[in-house]
Amino acid sequence: MSNLHSKTLSFLLFLSLYLLPHSALAADPINLIPVHSADCSSKAYTNGSAFQTNLNTLFSSLNSKSPTSNFYNDTAGTGSDRVYGLFLCQGDLSNTDCQACITAATTNLQKACSQRQAIIYYDYCQLRYSDHDFFGIMDPNGFSTNNPDDVSDPERPLDFVSNLVKKAPYNKVPLMFAANASFQYRLFAMAECTKDITSADCAKCLSTIFEKIKVCCRDYQGWRFLSPSCSIRYEANSFLRNPNFTTSEIVESKCSDDELPSGDGNSQQDLSTLLSSLPSQASANGFYNTTVGVDANWLYGLALCRADLDPESNTCLSCLTEAATVAVDDCPNKTQAIVWREKCLLRYSNRNFFSAVSNDIEVLCNPVPMSEAEDVAVMQMMRSLVDKAPEIPRMFAADMLGNGTAYGLVQCTRDLSIEGCRDCLTEAMGNATERCNQMKGWRFLSGSCTARYESTPFFDPSILAADAPAPAGKGNVDSLPKVKSWGNVCGPNFTTLALLCLLVIISIGGRN
Repeated sequence: MSNLHSKTLSFLLFLSLYLLPHSALAADPINLIPVHSADCSSKAYTNGSAFQTNLNTLFSSLNSKSPTSNFYNDTAGTGSDRVYGLFLCQGDLSNTDCQACITAATTNLQKACSQRQAIIYYDYCQLRYSDHDFFGIMDPNGFSTNNPDDVSDPERPLDFVSNLVKKAPYNKVPLMFAANASFQYRLFAMAECTKDITSADCAKCLSTIFEKIKVCCRDYQGWRFLSPSCSIRYEANSFLRNPNFTTSEIVESKCSDDELPSGDGNSQQDLSTLLSSLPSQASANGFYNTTVGVDANWLYGLALCRADLDPESNTCLSCLTEAATVAVDDCPNKTQAIVWREKCLLRYSNRNFFSAVSNDIEVLCNPVPMSEAEDVAVMQMMRSLVDKAPEIPRMFAADMLGNGTAYGLVQCTRDLSIEGCRDCLTEAMGNATERCNQMKGWRFLSGSCTARYESTPFFDPSILAADAPAPAGKGNVDSLPKVKSWGNVCGPNFTTLALLCLLVIISIGGRN
């Protein structure tokens, strides 16, 4: 598939998507104007009273913690004049910006409210105090805002945010926060809870306000819901800030210049059939390859999901379904295409590429430098993964340095032989060494394998010891899909290779 090409715009978006999470996502100063006027309730306190003294002490305590933490709760005073308070900064906000936001919030509340209970919301933080102990009590009551522009496909943003609603409650360290970004579809979103409530209450809070969003705001291109215990936000432009907690969704495609025959309805139908079958078939074990068509008009396709995905979830299926949609949108009626996403790969061609190492590649390097010693340790880890992965049935290996400063992952498509997988990953290491020397993060993408190193976690660490090397000489046969027809094994040259095909089928049947 050497004649594939990337769309210039798609590549620039992809490049910015990779570089953005490793530098300042939003270097401009944050907005320090409240989203809504301060909500002041309960009875007023008297100037110079014990309550006001305690409140000032509390504000001083909260401000002192904002340079080092994005969440903090504290109390000041005793008895009936005791005051309880907390602040929450968006989970991806830098310490400097969090401090600026909380300083603005305390200053504003002191001017706007003289009541014994109050809460104020900004784009990136909230501050709350009360004369009653509210710590650990889930409160989903709040308000929504939305942008005036309509959105053409409301389901895509809702699906995008729904994953964050499910994920955020269980991201306990350091915060119950989840964010994601897709430049391909202009989706930027986050979900977050205050850390004083339990994961179960966080899940309930987010689910409650998400249902309210579906009623009030689903048809708008940008919306949010703010409550004392949780919040969600979606925008068509990036508002995400800090790289440490932002997982960006990779969407990149390569297409051929050649198109399927315009007058041949069978070719378009075969492509549609292929793209619809790959996600559903691959979701069972993370890989599937097949052919469709007749005579000389064959199409070959494969789908691969990252091996750390939970087999009980629909992550693999949804990733590949989106990839198939991207293939149709980016490469309409093209004879060949590759789509890379964060957690899956989908590929098709009118030429038989099974078992051949692809020479269509992309290499992306994080511009942040690291020391030579760090680079040596990372490359040693990655080379050990390259040695290990070809011998494992799923052709996948991942690892992390003991101090948690480096995470690596390599994977091959399972149509490759052990030697083919090793060749592909060796090429990945050569490209990374040449192009990304001493860079803190890089990715190698090809139609046959992927390799990635990051300084922060990007895969589920529980899979690190899940695989064991395949027995010597066994190869990768068990991980391949079972043969469904002679055509799937033999391809379009069945007539001329009948005897060879028969031998192959007998051999595979004996192994199964």
